[in-house]
This record gives sequence, C-alpha cells and structure tokens, in this order.
Amino acid sequence: MKYKHTLIIFFFLVLPLTACPTGDDSKKNKPANVYFINHTTYQVDIYKNFNPLHFDPTTLVCTIIAGGEKMLEQYSSFDQVIGDTFYPHYKIKLADTLNGMQTTNVYIDAQRLLTNLTFVIESGKSYTKSVPQPNKGELNFFHGYIEVYNQGTSQIQVIRGGSPLLRLDNSSIYIDPGHIGFFEIEFSSYSTTITMDQLKAFGNNFYDFPAFTAERGKLYRFVFKNDNTVVWNDPDIKNLDPLGD
Repeated sequence: MKYKHTLIIFFFLVLPLTACPTGDDSKKNKPANVYFINHTTYQVDIYKNFNPLHFDPTTLVCTIIAGGEKMLEQYSSFDQVIGDTFYPHYKIKLADTLNGMQTTNVYIDAQRLLTNLTFVIESGKSYTKSVPQPNKGELNFFHGYIEVYNQGTSQIQVIRGGSPLLRLDNSSIYIDPGHIGFFEIEFSSYSTTITMDQLKAFGNNFYDFPAFTAERGKLYRFVFKNDNTVVWNDPDIKNLDPLGD
C-alpha cells in the first residue's frame, strides 16, 4: 500500500514537468511572420509553391496594393533545405470598360524576371521580403489578348476552335451591340507565338477574323462591322508593357 502511495505522488510530480514545453519545444509548430513590402506602383498578387510557367492560380496567399505591406503567418517549410517559393505577379491594367453604369478596370498578370522569393521558413521567426519595381524590359507576360468592338446590330460571340471565349471584363461570352469585349489568348509554357487562324465571330452565322500571329503581352484589336465582317481596328496591335516602347 505504501508503495502505491509513493507511485501516485511521483506521478503527479512528474506530470507537470512533462507537460511544460522547453524553450526549444515552445517554438515548434509556431507560425513565422512573413512581411511582404510592395515597393512598386502596381498592385501585386503573391502566390506560393506552384509552377509559374503553367500559371495555376490556386495558391494565392495575399494581394498587396501599390506601395503597401502585408504580413502573413506561415508555418515552417516542409523542406528545410530548399524552403518555400513565393511568386509575385504584377497586375497590369489592360483596359477600363463601362458595364451598365459602372466602370470596371480589367487587369492582367505579368511577372518580373528573377523576382521569385525562395527561402527557408523556420517556426517562430520573422522575415521581411521586398517586391521590387520592374525596370524597362523586365516584365514577362503569360498570355496574349483580344479586343473586339461590336458595331453590328445583334449580340456576337468570339469562337476559337469551336468553343466560345470568356470575356475578361465581365465573364460573359456575349458582346452586345455598341460594346467592347476583352479576351485572353492562352499560351502554353512552350509556345512563344500562336497562329490564330481559327478565330470567328458568331451571330446569325460564323464570320472569320483575319489570321494573325499572336505574341505574349500584346493586345490585338478588331471591329465586328454592321456588314458582318471582322476587320482590324486602328491601332491594331498594342504592346501591354507599360515600361516598353
């Protein structure tokens, strides 16, 4: 009986010691604070741990206004040798459009060369990372873009390879008479140019666009005319790099 009492007393003395974390253990699984400072004149989206060449925007971790700062809580890197990679995407204004009585700004993504931020995150630590202002010629665009001005008398769709394209400015597939729609030409990671020879406008029938070679970061401008023809709009091609020529 005396032995049992001694064992119980020992158990209650040892339990608080095992329950209290040591100085090192208290930092385990504690999130780190990562401060992103946007030193640019653009709004910036920060993505984490994805392949930017395939542009899979499913890991957006924060958006930072121009000249702003954002703090994120991030747990320690799974790989303490390679660490984690964060990809800043600069939001470049494509256009502003009037939808009803409201003006909507249309933005597209670009990435500055060599701006990816890779570092090892350790529990309980703080990190400060800067997003730099791009210089001339440093912005890399993911896709190309189309502008279509409907001067006809009925709604039209823009068809590529049998499928209607989705508008960037309002997520519709239709352009009403007197309105302009903006569309994306998706590039694969391996393509530098795309031959656009299957682009059509669809209203009461299918009407061919002029064939052209598309490049990333360029806006190609067209008019669907009242005689059901599609022609180039002047200026027909616009370089979207705000720092370009």
